[in-house]
This record gives sequence, structure tokens and C-alpha cells, in this order.
Amino acid sequence: MSVTALDTTASLGVQSLILSRGGRVLVRDLTFSLKPGEALVLTGPNGTGKTTLLRAIAGLVRPDAGSITAAPLAYLGHGDALKSAETVMQAMSFAARLHGAGDGRAALEVMGLSALVFRTCGQLSAGQKRRLALARMTLDPHARLWLLDEPAAPLDAEGKALLAALVADFRASGGMVIAATHADLGWSDVRTLEMGVSEAGT
Repeated sequence: MSVTALDTTASLGVQSLILSRGGRVLVRDLTFSLKPGEALVLTGPNGTGKTTLLRAIAGLVRPDAGSITAAPLAYLGHGDALKSAETVMQAMSFAARLHGAGDGRAALEVMGLSALVFRTCGQLSAGQKRRLALARMTLDPHARLWLLDEPAAPLDAEGKALLAALVADFRASGGMVIAATHADLGWSDVRTLEMGVSEAGT
């Protein structure tokens, strides 16, 4: 794992973290920090702990040892968590009301979904569903950290460009991003942590 000195002023701090699954240690003695505006991309083969690390930071997995200090966050997992019978607008409106974010139409426009507001989620392509899940995630005004698990997997070139712009705007506002991926996301100025090896570049 990549190990850097912990910055106690950072909005995310991971210290001496150990994570296991099914009795197998996936992450050992991992220490890093993330400051506002920074992005960290997790790479590596399946089974090396990328998702487990994201879930631990999100508070969904209990570490075996170590500590995590995280800013308010939004987590997007592998699944899009959409109801097939709901329309795009219904899916957005519920989340928007929850976060006091109007009706969510502005976020739909950003992700190129304005023309699909009356289409049911079950009628969307995999890429459109991912765009909708990303749009919904942006509605939380308190989130300063985005955790993204394979965010671009089902996206076409246009969708990947929209995602890159979304992330760049969030970082410009002081937000932080950690993304697990198998593919090059094409984001600029990111740190990389290769899971499953003893050392990785940052």
C-alpha cells in the first residue's frame, strides 16, 4: 500500500488501517490523508480491497484496526439503487426533498437527463441509470467527500466527460473524491493508490 504522513489538518485521515474480509487481510497498515480539492483513484485487480476500503470510509465496514476520520460524505456503490417503476423525476424529487435541494432538475440537466424526466428508471440504459445515480448523489449539500465505486463502468464517452466535469467542479469547490476503478477515468491531477501491492505511487 502507499503510505504517506498523516496530515492532521486534512478533511480525511486514514491511520494504520487494517481491513479483512472472510478472514483474509486486504488492507494492512494503510495511512493517508486527503485535503480539500484532492482526488484519490484506487486501482488494482478484483479482490484487493478497493470496495472494502470505500465502505470502511463510509462507515459500512468495521476496520480490524486503525482509525478513519472523514468529512461528511456521499457514497455511490456498484448499484444505482433505483426503483424500476419510478420515473426519473420521481427518483430525483424524493432525494431533492430529503436534502432540501429543490426538485433536482438542475442536477438532471448537468448530467444530460433533462429529456428523460418522465421515463421510468426501468426503461433507462445502464449508462443513463449511472448518470441518474450520480445526479442524485450531488444533491446532498453537506457532502464534502464523494466515494465512487466504478463510477464510469457503464458510461459512454459523453457520460465519462460529464462525470469528469462533475468531479472537477466539485473539487474546485473544495470537495474531495475517492474513486475505485479498473479503467482510466481521464481525470487530471489525481493521486493513485494501487491496491494489493506493497508500494504505490501517489
